[in-house]
Amino acid sequence: MTEYGLPVMVAELGVDGSNSRKREELDEFQRSLWRYPLLKAVVYFNAVDTPGAWPAHYVPDWRIAPAVLQTTVVAK
Repeated sequence: MTEYGLPVMVAELGVDGSNSRKREELDEFQRSLWRYPLLKAVVYFNAVDTPGAWPAHYVPDWRIAPAVLQTTVVAK
């Protein structure tokens, strides 16, 4: 990608798990952004995933509670 110098967009980002895990992962994501200067946009998949899309009848819940967003580094 770097040889083209074009902007990069993450089309779907999501974190499944507890609110504390989501907060930790999003904080780490934000702290790593400096390594990706071509990254210009990120779309967060803030929904429960489609039933049947994952094995073993698992349905990830990617939603982030507003309280989590207010306390993550991403919001700062």
